[in-house]
Amino acid sequence: MQGRDVVHSVYFASRRFRPCLLRIIASVEYLVIDLEGTCCDDGSLPPPERETIEIGAVVADQSGDVLREYGVLVRPVRHPILTKFCTELTGITQADVDGARTFPEVWTSLLQWVGDRRSFCSWGDYDLDQFRRDCSFHGLPLWFSGHCNLAKAFGKRVGNRKAARPLGVETKGTRHRGLDDAKNISAVMAAMIRIGRKVEPLPL
Repeated sequence: MQGRDVVHSVYFASRRFRPCLLRIIASVEYLVIDLEGTCCDDGSLPPPERETIEIGAVVADQSGDVLREYGVLVRPVRHPILTKFCTELTGITQADVDGARTFPEVWTSLLQWVGDRRSFCSWGDYDLDQFRRDCSFHGLPLWFSGHCNLAKAFGKRVGNRKAARPLGVETKGTRHRGLDDAKNISAVMAAMIRIGRKVEPLPL
């Protein structure tokens, strides 16, 4: 066999198996989580006492396609009455959280949905820090052992929607809602991967 024939054979073999390779690449899955929490604009709510009021999570592949999604509201117990600022920011009302489950109940449900995944991605460290606050207050193990700060990987201190613009990602849904933000973040993450940014969890 001539050298040219070898090259052609490798070329056609690569074309033949390319769909399989693309499926393998796309099969890499990422858990992306976005939280909304109690907040204020007048200093009446100390940051260490903030609580999660919504969890949005998706499992997405490397191309940004959402494979599974999870969205749930959470009833705060330390400061059960939402501030006007919080409702205006998130659109989450007092009636919404009054009818929701508490964090320990939701945490059990979330971990069942997560399965054996021990690492997650989020935009910034807020979500990891908020999980730590909630778990500490309720005496629950954190469970997660790895975290990827996508904002840090992006390289600029901007929100996920601003990061989406230069990457050509069209954001959708409502700002400051957990599931909508998680979906948008997964799309931004996929665009970051395409341009060579490293998306790897660091051990906690």
